[in-house]
Amino acid sequence: MSRRFNLFAAIVMIVAALAAACGQSTGPGPAQPAASSWQEKWDKTLAAAKQEGSVRMYIIMTAPVRDEIARAFKARYGIEVEYVTAPPAEIAQRFLRERDAGQSLADVFNAGGTTLLTVIKPKGLLTPFTPELVLPEVVDPKGWRDNRLPFVDKDGTVVGMIAAYESYATRNTELVKENEVGSFKDLLDPKWKGKLVLNDPTTPGAGASFVAFLVRSWGEEETKDYLRGLVKQDLVLTRDWRQQVEWVARGKYPVALAPNPDNVTQFLALGSPIAPIRAKEGGVRQTVSAAVALPTNPPHPNARTVFINWLLSKEGQTALVKGFGQPSSRSDVSTEGINPIFTAGPNDKVLPEVEEHFTIQAKMFPVVREILGPLAN
Repeated sequence: MSRRFNLFAAIVMIVAALAAACGQSTGPGPAQPAASSWQEKWDKTLAAAKQEGSVRMYIIMTAPVRDEIARAFKARYGIEVEYVTAPPAEIAQRFLRERDAGQSLADVFNAGGTTLLTVIKPKGLLTPFTPELVLPEVVDPKGWRDNRLPFVDKDGTVVGMIAAYESYATRNTELVKENEVGSFKDLLDPKWKGKLVLNDPTTPGAGASFVAFLVRSWGEEETKDYLRGLVKQDLVLTRDWRQQVEWVARGKYPVALAPNPDNVTQFLALGSPIAPIRAKEGGVRQTVSAAVALPTNPPHPNARTVFINWLLSKEGQTALVKGFGQPSSRSDVSTEGINPIFTAGPNDKVLPEVEEHFTIQAKMFPVVREILGPLAN
């Protein structure tokens, strides 16, 4: 009887152990529900997005970028990307006029950091990204440079999708030697009089970013003195981004200050004789030439969620980089074929492009307009 009892007890213990092991085999409790939760939400959102049929993006990026994004997104999900295009200041004013009229027509907003952070955001018209980020590869910080999502502001309303070094000056290689300009201050030498063209910093864009960079590097008073010195050089201002780079490529002006990086990329791809100037002051790790934000009250909320998750995925960023020609903020997107000028060298000083950069821009607009206003007219 004792043997039978012992055998029965042993069997009970073995069964109990197996049951416990089976219970443990499912892994940590939260893992599986979390996986099914995001997948369920994604499937539901995607089905609704296909019913909406399109997503509308207000965008300042050039046609090659727009075309590549729209083509790749439609190929993946069958959803159209509709674009509204204009320069930064104009697209912001259009958006604000629509909102004043009670119209919410934009799902996604691409513009420079000044426009997004100092014009649109203060009006309460941007919503944080985090609630709309669903795909695990998008929210995983390990997929991004510096192991963090590239939020430009502390509130997470603006994402900088590009991580490129911007030196703020481009030269015609047939007219300006590689080391002929060692500092931005060298351009105050009389030999450069009448030979400089600057992206107009009295309006949002690369020129305004250049001024903010100088303030961060030298301080406000020294920057104002420098701008006054440029005025004496018969500086030319332009708001035509493409024309500025074309003038340098054709040799009309040997040096462009603060050219739009997107247009520099295009002319480099055409084999134009241009190259960046590596001034001792350095440059910024530029993120917001391809910055995106999410307006409140989107007309296609589900298509917007699908689009922004795709755009921030490896596939979406690969499409962006293919059209943009500069490295992505994602660490897992290939840099093959990207011109090395967009990567900082070991001796380059680099300032991160953060929210402070854009608040400085906004603060400096009245000062810049006072100094350079006559040239802008």
